[in-house]
Amino acid sequence: MIVFERDAGEDFRDQCYFITINSMGIDVLKHISAVHDVFSDSSTMSYDQCQLKLVNKSMNTMFEMSSEELKLIERATLRRNLLKNIDVQWNKRFVSYEILDDGVHVHFEDGSNVCGSLLVGCDGAKSLVRVQLIPDFQLDETGVIRVSGTLEQNE
Repeated sequence: MIVFERDAGEDFRDQCYFITINSMGIDVLKHISAVHDVFSDSSTMSYDQCQLKLVNKSMNTMFEMSSEELKLIERATLRRNLLKNIDVQWNKRFVSYEILDDGVHVHFEDGSNVCGSLLVGCDGAKSLVRVQLIPDFQLDETGVIRVSGTLEQNE
């Protein structure tokens, strides 16, 4: 497996925010040997109670979640651990792909290309992979304007 990443390097962009992972995500991560360090890292925090609520402009609740076991993990720490033992090709900006009889042919901005059996586009809300695959797809504004939560840190 090869990961083609648009960033110039692992520390190219500031990864200064945290990701909250629920118990199912924690169980999955514990099965990946490369991320055992994540849970012992000083930036990883554990909370007894946490509530997440999404509201619209009128402050009407659109989504609400609470959990007894959540971990708050610094994104840079998680990313660094997930990249262990993976072949990452940095500074590869996706341009287009072609579907072949035996896989896919992917073209990058630097003029390089690669053939593979599977293309997974993890390029966000403005995904160029999705634009090519589903050109008429329209993003739907959710109306969410603020995310807030309450939590108590474990001692």
